[in-house]
Amino acid sequence: MRVTTLQSAKRVPFQLDGRIMLSGKHVEVIHLSLLPYETLPAHVNDFDVSIYVLEGHGLIKSGSKSIKALPGMMVEIRRGAERGMQNMGEAPFRVLVLKLFPDTKPPKDLSQNLI
Repeated sequence: MRVTTLQSAKRVPFQLDGRIMLSGKHVEVIHLSLLPYETLPAHVNDFDVSIYVLEGHGLIKSGSKSIKALPGMMVEIRRGAERGMQNMGEAPFRVLVLKLFPDTKPPKDLSQNLI
């Protein structure tokens, strides 16, 4: 058994409070915490993503669609679709981001891929 805590998890290689909780052949799990009104810029990745909202409320965008994301919600965004999110409140917006690689191995260098 392996246990990973927020304190022991490796940080993501860009300017957000993200921690790599699990990194495997078919999935990577990131704990992401956005400060009040902080934004994860829109970007495109070549893997599917599922975002589970833990705390706070934010706006999750994909292409021309956006939803108000609340605790307990799961949002799925397919590979190739533009995605981004913003904390819309005064408290942290915390999510688990599941990067899904069901048919392929993860790219060797994930440092260029935003969440």
